Amino acid sequence: MNKEEYKQHIIDAVKQIDDIKYLNRILNYVMKYLARSGK
Repeated sequence: MNKEEYKQHIIDAVKQIDDIKYLNRILNYVMKYLARSGK
C-alpha cells in the first residue's frame, strides 16, 4: 500500500465515523496507549 492509498483509506475510515465524540474517544485511547508503551 503506497502513501496515497493509505491516505485515502484513512479518509474513508474517518467518513464512516460520523460521531465526533466517538472519534475523540478513539484518539484519546490511542494517545494513552502510545504514552504507556513509550515509557
